[in-house]
Amino acid sequence: MLGRGQVHCSSGKRVRFGYNTLHRWVKEYKESNGTSFVGSGNIKPQNQEIIELCRRNQELEEELAILKKALGIFTRNQK
Repeated sequence: MLGRGQVHCSSGKRVRFGYNTLHRWVKEYKESNGTSFVGSGNIKPQNQEIIELCRRNQELEEELAILKKALGIFTRNQK
């Protein structure tokens, strides 16, 4: 598809997407140093941190809910 650093228009026509799409993909690939298309089931490095933070946030929300329930139980028993 790439020849001497250029995108061939016929490549996009063969797989049925436009030149602009192919050009954008090549540009993203070059800008990302080869990590733009990480493959099926894999995550881009910059997205991995976001996913980990979301998981940690969910864990903390669950812990907070447990603590709130425990606080309600303990304060009810002290009356």
